[in-house]
Amino acid sequence: MKQKSVFAGESARRCWVVRALALIGMALIAGTALAAQGVSGAGTLPEVTAVGPVGSTVTPPATEVVLFADDFATYSGRWRESASAKAVVAYRDQALRLRVVSPGVAAWSVPDFHMLLGAFRMEATVRFQAGADDALIGFVLDYAADDRFLAVMVSRGGDLRVLRREEDDWLDLVPDESALEAHGRLAATVTLRVDVLGDALAIYVDDVPAGTVPLEQELTGDAFGVIAKAGRGYVDVSFDDITVTALTSTEGQ
Repeated sequence: MKQKSVFAGESARRCWVVRALALIGMALIAGTALAAQGVSGAGTLPEVTAVGPVGSTVTPPATEVVLFADDFATYSGRWRESASAKAVVAYRDQALRLRVVSPGVAAWSVPDFHMLLGAFRMEATVRFQAGADDALIGFVLDYAADDRFLAVMVSRGGDLRVLRREEDDWLDLVPDESALEAHGRLAATVTLRVDVLGDALAIYVDDVPAGTVPLEQELTGDAFGVIAKAGRGYVDVSFDDITVTALTSTEGQ
């Protein structure tokens, strides 16, 4: 009985050896077939080749980097609010509302975000709630203090203005009023966008170019914001879906 047990064990071992050799043979055959088909590198990803014109280098697009975003779905408390007899800045109806009732007066707000941005894009949905067509609304850029910043603004009537605030003065960087000829009178709700490109500002309304303004020097302020400036009457406007995105070398063109 003992001898039979030894023979049975040896027989089982021989059976497993035969099966193992068979599996190795199948693997070698499969590897040869894959190599014949041009598939190589077990456990590696296939190489991806970018195809472009002869002699050109194809660079995959960079991923957008959103630096700041606020859709005002909830009260974040990130934006500065204020109230006076002349103007009110407040969260209202899931947006940031700016209402200026004194002619010529401006009101603005900046969030609790500070960073030297370089080349970037600022975009927002703007709703004209009420007011005169000569009122200006837009973005605060290059913000260093309440008496030192750049304002890029458009009017409901279709004018483009770029003003630099220095203490109590507003310096016009576009001496002659520039009309947004491609737009005419703006709709009640528009998407306003500005691309800061280092030596110039590119302004868009509803993704249509509205004008390009050269800059004498790069922007050095570390904050941004929104602004509304009453004309001969008053202005009531809201800002929503505000985003600030870093620009790569291939964007903003």
